[in-house]
Amino acid sequence: MRAARPRPPAAATIYYCVSNLVNGTGSLTITDSALHDCGTAIRGGIYETMTITNVQFRDLTFGGVDLGAGFSGLGSIIRITGSTFENLGNLALRIGSGSNLNDFKLNRPATIRNE
Repeated sequence: MRAARPRPPAAATIYYCVSNLVNGTGSLTITDSALHDCGTAIRGGIYETMTITNVQFRDLTFGGVDLGAGFSGLGSIIRITGSTFENLGNLALRIGSGSNLNDFKLNRPATIRNE
């Protein structure tokens, strides 16, 4: 029998692993990495282009990727491939608001689960 994984602490020691305060500009590429033990792994405005490949999002008190909420913008190109989202407090992905048109692809293999 497999032991249960501990839940993240009630209060994160840091709010965001990566934060973007400008919407619709710049790019972010993260490859072969782990983002863990913070409130939200990637938070803030939507990047013009974002590529996430083989990244493990785990043990986050709020969520994995939370971009664009409360921002207005032209949208972006977002690609997430071969990544896992595990043991998250609220959500795996939240991208955009009513004013953003995004080209979003979650490519296989991708895993989203809470245990």
